[in-house]
Amino acid sequence: MRVGIASVRGEIGTVRGEIGSVRGEIGTFRDEVHGDIAGVRGEIGTLRGEIGSVRGEIGTFRDEVRGVIASVRGEIGSLRGEFESKLTRATNSQLLVGILGFLGVIATLVAVLVRT
Repeated sequence: MRVGIASVRGEIGTVRGEIGSVRGEIGTFRDEVHGDIAGVRGEIGTLRGEIGSVRGEIGTFRDEVRGVIASVRGEIGSLRGEFESKLTRATNSQLLVGILGFLGVIATLVAVLVRT
């Protein structure tokens, strides 16, 4: 069986056409991939910005909490000073009245606990 040159040339032309078509599809695919990559890079940039914003908010919150803790420590120190000052100025009878009042509160609490 003999194949003619014209037939082979025809098939070569067909193959070349298919190769050209595949090259076109590869180019289209490459362009789509590059577009997808650019989109992902954009999203990564956006996320980095959001992460920076959250870090800033965390820093602000941390500073606020530290401020509140410092304020509370100051108030505790002030109250401790007032208590110590009042304790040193209190007379024995005032201390006795205070202790008896405190014992009354404890007795009430114990009575409530015993009932429950």
